[in-house]
Amino acid sequence: MESKSNQQKVFRSNKNCKKYLVNIKKLQKNGKFDDFSQVFCNDKESSKQVLQEFSSMRIWVKTLLSIYGSLPNILKLIDSIIAKNAANPFGINYGESAMDQIDRVISLSDRKNKLLNIYLLIKKMIENATEKEKQIINYKFVNKITIPAMAQKLGCTERNVFRKINTIIDRLAASSVERGWTICFIESQLNNEPWIMENYNIFKKEEERRHR
Repeated sequence: MESKSNQQKVFRSNKNCKKYLVNIKKLQKNGKFDDFSQVFCNDKESSKQVLQEFSSMRIWVKTLLSIYGSLPNILKLIDSIIAKNAANPFGINYGESAMDQIDRVISLSDRKNKLLNIYLLIKKMIENATEKEKQIINYKFVNKITIPAMAQKLGCTERNVFRKINTIIDRLAASSVERGWTICFIESQLNNEPWIMENYNIFKKEEERRHR
């Protein structure tokens, strides 16, 4: 986890983030960071941190998009559980004290608020996507359509589908970093959601394979 001072150092440079990220793919492909003074800015360390933040944000963008379609139903389910608890104020489970039940409701409410924060963040993240990009996001991450099926629906090759998906991920990750949305905040909202972290780890391994 980055220190607060390091986060501030990174995001003071975010107004120039788009310029930095023009060369992201070239740098990642070469695996080199030879001349940051020309490629990015005069502060080599800040540039490298922005690049690292972008790479991590790419993983989180894919993770967040993969849970986007499920979150509304999960939030409704949590609401119904909280309402059920409120309707039975003297304890639903045998042997459960009133304080135990209050603690459980507070825990559920906190969980709901964090998931709602993430849901709103995702909506904000994709609000400026084109209709075609939103269609691809729905195909890939919400409806879980296979790449061959997507290629057929979009009338293009599977290779082009992969390129389109990666372009969208790059754009959303760059936009998120530029806005100052830190991975620290996202992790703080989801650190008690193992089902989401499992998705994150899958995409992290996918990214690692992509850059070998």
